[in-house]
Amino acid sequence: EYGLDRQKNEIVSVLVLKNILVVAQDDYGKFVLEKAIQRSSEEDQLQLVSAFLSVTSEWAELMRSWRGSMAIRAMLDLPDGLARQACSEEVVNQLRLNGPAPRLELEHTDHGRRLLDAAGLGSSPDIAPTGRQQEEE
Repeated sequence: EYGLDRQKNEIVSVLVLKNILVVAQDDYGKFVLEKAIQRSSEEDQLQLVSAFLSVTSEWAELMRSWRGSMAIRAMLDLPDGLARQACSEEVVNQLRLNGPAPRLELEHTDHGRRLLDAAGLGSSPDIAPTGRQQEEE
């Protein structure tokens, strides 16, 4: 997070070479990946997003998991640019490809709703709130 640019670049290179899905779903790896996405150069951010986009067949699972959704949300929270746009388009594409069921699953979990909000898709108003959400209201 606070290293030199070359040190951050080395971390990104290792993350890209490793199985990025395994890193994204690891208890500690998800935080390293999130910080790498947030704090690296735009070029390194594009490398990380490209690594994720190369495994789009696994995105449905990533979006449903708390750990995986953290990495996707970090990409969606990037400033406007190519990396954020590519990630946002892939979230929309995954929801379109897999029909309404995955979106309904996401709308019924806290991390899923945060992911949909980060993608600018929000939750459908006709979905009943979860028990925890009802307590908050």
